[in-house]
Amino acid sequence: MIRTFAAAFVVALLPFARIAMAAPPRSARGLLLQLADQAAENGRAARQAGHAADAGTWRGWESVYRKEAVLPQADEMSALDLVRRAEKGNQQSLDEAMARHEAAAAAFWRASRDFWIDLDRQLQQGGNLAIHFPEHAMLTPVAGLAGTPWGQTGPTATPSDCAAVAQRIRLCRAQVSQAMHDTMMGLGTDQSGYALVRSAQCHRWEEMFVAYCSAGR
Repeated sequence: MIRTFAAAFVVALLPFARIAMAAPPRSARGLLLQLADQAAENGRAARQAGHAADAGTWRGWESVYRKEAVLPQADEMSALDLVRRAEKGNQQSLDEAMARHEAAAAAFWRASRDFWIDLDRQLQQGGNLAIHFPEHAMLTPVAGLAGTPWGQTGPTATPSDCAAVAQRIRLCRAQVSQAMHDTMMGLGTDQSGYALVRSAQCHRWEEMFVAYCSAGR
């Protein structure tokens, strides 16, 4: 679970029987995208098993992660920094839940804190990263819990917003194709550098489209 970057990446994930092994990410964005990809995979598995409600919840988790991954701060923070902040944030959330005598939320944040401590250890040790997701905790709603599919807040995209982003992506890709064509044909100056930079910009727009217009729907 993720509250927001402004709330110091309060992310809550719990140990889950399915374990995704992947190369350790360097940036917070890389880690968030790994989480999003695994949530999407869990959603596909649930859908194939005929568990439509669970599949929808996993799509919600995918959306949470992808929306955080496209924020500029995700490129400025290392994966380990994200994990360390999540540890502290989850401990704070646990303390607050206990003070309010909210047993369900307290149990959730306690397990989340322990997950991030384990993830911290893995990142320090190096090697492949094991992403554990908790089937019971992540598929059982805790009403109003910040940073979850049941309590997340933040910007949303309207159909017109998504149409505008899709148009921008098409224009961006057309510009890249034209630049590559002109370079290959020897028309004008070499535009390969421009094409590379522009292609990266196109990719970020595509990721934003997935985060706000596709994931979780």
